[in-house]
Amino acid sequence: MRYTCTIALAVIAHLLFVSAAFAEKSPAYSMNKDWQACQTSGIPDSEKFVDCIRYPDSGKNFEACENPPRAIYFSLHAEYRFRDIHGNNMEPDYILSAVGQKMAQHLAKIFKPIPVKAIYTSHYTRTRQTACPLMRDKGVERHVVCKTETKSERFLMEALCKAHRDEVVVVIGHHDTVKEILINLKVMGPLDVPELKYGVLYKVTFQNGKPHWIEPPVRYWNCDPSDCYENGALDVTLK
Repeated sequence: MRYTCTIALAVIAHLLFVSAAFAEKSPAYSMNKDWQACQTSGIPDSEKFVDCIRYPDSGKNFEACENPPRAIYFSLHAEYRFRDIHGNNMEPDYILSAVGQKMAQHLAKIFKPIPVKAIYTSHYTRTRQTACPLMRDKGVERHVVCKTETKSERFLMEALCKAHRDEVVVVIGHHDTVKEILINLKVMGPLDVPELKYGVLYKVTFQNGKPHWIEPPVRYWNCDPSDCYENGALDVTLK
């Protein structure tokens, strides 16, 4: 009897050890070193930002861009994990899943022919990590903006429409922030904004400071919020 118990305990201990080792190595549980090395102002993406950019109220309503960018590409963040290795809910500051990391890497890949000069994200980890490969590939600064600011008109007037004349800009945000930016840019009305989808790039260009919505949007990943899978990269060319 004692011998049987000893064997059972040994088997249980072995299974626990294997499970822990698997969890430790699984790419779905933690960001690898390449992602942790992606930094802004010396702060790794594995840590939360204490500060993020805020813009003073310009006192202006958007009518037209003073110094319009050549184009602005908008994308939602990549797929993220709801829970950490211990099963704890990470809301609201989720990190990218293993699939999300691949999505972000593919996003950077399709931008290779495009001269991106600036990248904007919210202060949440999932948007910063989505921008990480693109930032590293282009060697450009990533501006981390407080989420409430990305929905404001002063962000448009003091950032997008002032500092990036004739440059290509990428904005990686959330459903609500991207929608609000499009509305504040007066690209379309509140009831006209289409359903924003993961794995899709939305492009806006300018003529005489007035924004124009470019159709069709570019799907770069065969991904749906309820069904995102690993081998979803699509062969697309940006112009």
